[in-house]
Amino acid sequence: LEGKWLQQKVVLKKEKNELVQKLTPTIKEEDMPSFESKEQFLRYQLLNQGKLFYIPDDFEHETIFNKIVSFLEEENKLLVKTSEIEDIKVIEYKKKGGFKSSLGLDSIFQLFISKHKNELIYEIKPTNWLAEWDKKDSKFNLKKFIQNSLEEEITEFISNYIIQTHYSELEEYIFTEKNRYNEDINDKQKIWFYTARQEDEIMLAFLDISSIKKIPGETEINNKLNWKYLLTTEASSLIAFDEENEIDEFYDLTGHDMKIKKGITKDTIEIGEFHWNANITNSKFYREIQKYINTEKDKKIYETIRLNWLFNVKKDEEYNFAFKLLEKLQERRDNPFDELSGLIIEFAGAKKEDFVKKFTENERLTNLTTKLFAHEQFEQEIVFWKNDWQLSINRKLAILRILLEAADSKEELVSLLIFHKEIRTEFLKHEKDKINQIIFDIKHCKHLIDCAQKDEAKKILDKRLKELPDETLSDLLPPKDINLTGDASGQVLRVAILELQTQTWGSKKSIDTLKQIAMLQPLSKKQLVNLIEASSGRLQEKAQIVSNLLEPETLGNPQEAYENVKFQKLKETDINKQLKHPASRKGAMFGSIQNWIAKVKIPDYSVIKSYSELLSPKKYPEISNIITDIKVALGLEQLETYIARGKKSVGITSFEGTPAFLIIGGDHLDEESPFYMNFSELEFAIGLELAHLYYKHSRITSTDVWRGAMDKGTLVLDAILAVIPFVGVVGSAIQKLPKLNSIALFLQKTKIITPVTSKSKSIIDSTTQAIGLFQNIINKDKHAEKEQELLAISRILQLTADRAGLLFTGDVKSAIRSIFLTSKNYINEFPTAERYGINEFLLRKDDKGLYKNQDLAIRFASLFAFYISDEYENLRKIIIKTEQK
Repeated sequence: LEGKWLQQKVVLKKEKNELVQKLTPTIKEEDMPSFESKEQFLRYQLLNQGKLFYIPDDFEHETIFNKIVSFLEEENKLLVKTSEIEDIKVIEYKKKGGFKSSLGLDSIFQLFISKHKNELIYEIKPTNWLAEWDKKDSKFNLKKFIQNSLEEEITEFISNYIIQTHYSELEEYIFTEKNRYNEDINDKQKIWFYTARQEDEIMLAFLDISSIKKIPGETEINNKLNWKYLLTTEASSLIAFDEENEIDEFYDLTGHDMKIKKGITKDTIEIGEFHWNANITNSKFYREIQKYINTEKDKKIYETIRLNWLFNVKKDEEYNFAFKLLEKLQERRDNPFDELSGLIIEFAGAKKEDFVKKFTENERLTNLTTKLFAHEQFEQEIVFWKNDWQLSINRKLAILRILLEAADSKEELVSLLIFHKEIRTEFLKHEKDKINQIIFDIKHCKHLIDCAQKDEAKKILDKRLKELPDETLSDLLPPKDINLTGDASGQVLRVAILELQTQTWGSKKSIDTLKQIAMLQPLSKKQLVNLIEASSGRLQEKAQIVSNLLEPETLGNPQEAYENVKFQKLKETDINKQLKHPASRKGAMFGSIQNWIAKVKIPDYSVIKSYSELLSPKKYPEISNIITDIKVALGLEQLETYIARGKKSVGITSFEGTPAFLIIGGDHLDEESPFYMNFSELEFAIGLELAHLYYKHSRITSTDVWRGAMDKGTLVLDAILAVIPFVGVVGSAIQKLPKLNSIALFLQKTKIITPVTSKSKSIIDSTTQAIGLFQNIINKDKHAEKEQELLAISRILQLTADRAGLLFTGDVKSAIRSIFLTSKNYINEFPTAERYGINEFLLRKDDKGLYKNQDLAIRFASLFAFYISDEYENLRKIIIKTEQK
């Protein structure tokens, strides 16, 4: 085996024949030779009939001899005696008392072992075999005598010793049974390859051959040999092993392409002038490696890694060969895509739900993204890589998200755009959930706009805006840990789309859009400032008033002057369309709420009047005028008003009955009371209660159970259901709420709508959460659904009444003050809100990290949104005569 083994043909057979002829120059190979001595006989037998292992140049013959002796003596408890015949070592061994042959005879065996160049040759014979070397019939039934000779155990020991001593470091990446393309390779074949390989040569495929059909130039083909196709990093070859796993034939096929002809049961493989049949099970293996057998070395290694990862899908250890081989490839070349492949392989065995988390939380990714973008052909290579590795959609999304968040420049974003577009095509084909599609396209359009492709972004945004689901519930039932003054409060999907649209439209349309955004997120200083800067006139004035109210020390100095302004009657269509909260109008999510309310029995609270004082118009002329004007505007007729003391001295409540009546807490009229309310504040509080009466809300909102639960900010579901029937007006929309809330929390926590400019762990964290958004989150707790629906109904009733109160008072600051002053729960918080501002007040949290005043945040947001709206302006013009203005 001197020189390159791939350039030799039948090397071992040739060398053995030459050696035999030197020892017995007058003897022809086909004849049984005559021997002059037993030494000559023994050497001939070893070279022609002995078994062999291929060994490296530095193999220690003496050491293996001693190891075998120890193996027989210590592990097998045999009696051993050693000797030498010229350069042939002899080990004689027997069991204590002798072995018993099949004939019942005691047997002693001899192991003859010799080293010849890169061969370790050995043979096991009965001890009397060599003593009768000169007898022609000495080989008569020898096999019967050696059945108990431990031949298999000795062979296994020698092979294990050679591998462990010389090739253990090479084992993991040169050869492994986990390589998809290594079939039935035994230890002798493995050792032969280790011995014969060139430096750094790696076995990539070792495939079985069913039968050789034709080899030109040969008259006979021995199909009894074990034929193999061998592909290494250096060459392509055809090899035949005999029954002792020695090489009998070898052909170098390097440079010839592989052609495959499909057969009924077996494919025919053709390389150059050679062709053979694959077997039934491995035709697919030949097809998989066909295209790259003659590519350059690194490409062959890469393809072997990729295909092993792609097809080995059973257990974690199936990926070990690919991972180890990839480490070898990374030593040879500096390619960031190899590192990316390594991370994919490393976590390939993880379950689908665990993969994204493990993959994206690996800190190596932060440095890797820089290397990837620096690759001179990144734009093309990332697409090729994605196609090569055939990743699941979730894995592609993880990689896309990481790269998007890590991109620092327009150039990097542009280079990533083709990859993003291809992922989008695959995602939309795979994902049918409309919310998931919209979430994906929000980020995609942001990418398009950043790359100056506004027209394409505009088309997608226009389409998605029309497809948006109703996000009303996310306004009414936000997560308890979400900051409603933040940039991701309100209807986050709609806001995200509208924000992107402002970057694709002209200035006039942008103002309209900014107003919509401010109405959806009216507690966000950012959105209010954007509207103030872009608008003018009355719209700018209202936006500035709302923005100021969020600041410290702006709720003080209430308006004291009494304005004797008479209201005009509102049309029923105006009351039911413009004044009502949009979600409770006909055709909207809560459009059927009036039908539900009509089925509720009117509770009898007339006894309350006996503890109260009938309102005197002479004593309270301003209150009498407020009530009269609002009655006119709403078209209410029979109504009694009472002033309550004692337990009912705080709060203003309306009750249905014959006639309906209004209870005003006396503390609100006492200038010395902390609950005292001026004209504008009373106008708001009375206006919202009379709106409750008009819409018949009072038969619900006036119940003690409901009011008690709402005062605490919670719902005692069982108690409420005992009084108020639950018929379900929201439908299946409540089941989508957890997902919408998850989106809101994610967008707020990661600020995904705005660019991320730093490569940090936040990129990884946001990626993990983003992928999670594409999973369907369904709330299956029916008890919780009922509680949420009742809470949403209570809030929609309150927000509708609040709109009426604001319409009648015309002063948004008075409306906010009135909400504080009519609640025993919040009156103690009012000084904090006055001194530090609404914004700081709403950001206060409890011990669990939840926002304490979120129910007020919802009311304030609704009031501010209505105040900014065109509907508010239209209704104010209707109820107030022009000359009075």
